[in-house]
Amino acid sequence: MNDIECPYCEEMNEVNHDDGDGYDEDKTYEMECDHCKKNFVFRTQISFDYWPKKADCLNGLPHKFRDWVKLWLNEKNEEIQNRKCKDCGREERRTQPQ
Repeated sequence: MNDIECPYCEEMNEVNHDDGDGYDEDKTYEMECDHCKKNFVFRTQISFDYWPKKADCLNGLPHKFRDWVKLWLNEKNEEIQNRKCKDCGREERRTQPQ
């Protein structure tokens, strides 16, 4: 979320990260409200979220591969294809003659 509420006027402001500012934790940043022009400070909190999912293929069952997808033609005019397991993300690549 790039928007921050001014603690004075409660208007929303966009935090500008173009210069890389505002991404370090344990650091206080200063900002001027675009609306009331008062200065305030903010701190950044970075968090990680995890979503577990069963991957039976890592426990002895077969991979659930998606269909083969064409990536490119090589210099021998062979089609390079790729497919990925729906559960674990394992990828396989093959070369198919044209």
